[in-house]
Order: sequence, then structure tokens, then C-alpha cells
Amino acid sequence: DGIRDHCVTGVQTCALPICLLRLYPGTRLTEWQIRFPAALFGWLSIPAAWLFARSLFGPLAASTSVLWIACSPWLVYHSREARPYTLFVFFATTSMFLFHRLLNRGGLWVLMGFVTSTVLSIYSHYFGFAILGAQLLLWIAESRWGDRETSQIGRAHVRTPVTQ
Repeated sequence: DGIRDHCVTGVQTCALPICLLRLYPGTRLTEWQIRFPAALFGWLSIPAAWLFARSLFGPLAASTSVLWIACSPWLVYHSREARPYTLFVFFATTSMFLFHRLLNRGGLWVLMGFVTSTVLSIYSHYFGFAILGAQLLLWIAESRWGDRETSQIGRAHVRTPVTQ
């Protein structure tokens, strides 16, 4: 219970890890069960980074970035800890990938995935607000200085019966 209490009452703990641990009140979780989400999301960050890098730069850059991420001592170390840092890496990477896809293609499912991953990145670490701020600045720059003929920003909004 010591590691669980430390995870729940830690100074830098955000809402998502606390909610995950509170799903099992009164249950004695093993150390492995407490550390498993960090390891899982550390592993899931690798394909998420590959998708994001491929959408930006192509498959060669994606493969190179995955190699760097998989060998990153920081990610490997925090994948073994019972802290939310790998959850943040995964959700922030997914949020950026879906933000890029939203600007280029739009769509309701992409928008819902973007909002969900952004909210989960904020709930997993307060740096999620920095990611959201960067996305807001990119959206403003794209809408203000992007090529008006080829910009997809107009298709990024959701078409509802009110806007049709």
C-alpha cells in the first residue's frame, strides 16, 4: 500500500492517475498492477509517435523518430515508475497527431478523438495546458497566414444541422 499511497498523495499527481487508482478502493493492488499503466502507455507512445511523425514528414522520419523514442532513457525510466509521465507523453502525442489531422481533413470522429486526447493529456499532467496553447497558436497561425486556396481549416469544424 505504500507505493499506492505515494502515487495518490504525491505532490505532482494530477487527476487521471488518482482516478485510475481509485477505481479499486479497498483493494490491495500489487506493485506490478500499479506500475502497469505507465509501462503500457510508454509502449503505446512508440506507435503514436510513429503515426504523428509519418503524417508530418513521411515514413523514413517516422522510423527514425521511433528508434529515438524507443531508446530514450527518459521514457524507459518513467515507463517503470508509477507516475503519469508516460500517460502524458502518449496523450499529448495523440493530441498533436489528431490536431494535425483535424487541420488537414477534419471530421467528427477526428474532432472527438482530439478533444478526448487533449482532455486526458491535461488530466494526466499540467503540461497538457502548454500543448493546448501551442495548438491554439498553430491554429491561429494557420487561419491567419495559411494559404487560403489550399488551407483545410474550413473543413475542420463539425457540420451540424445548424451550420449546414
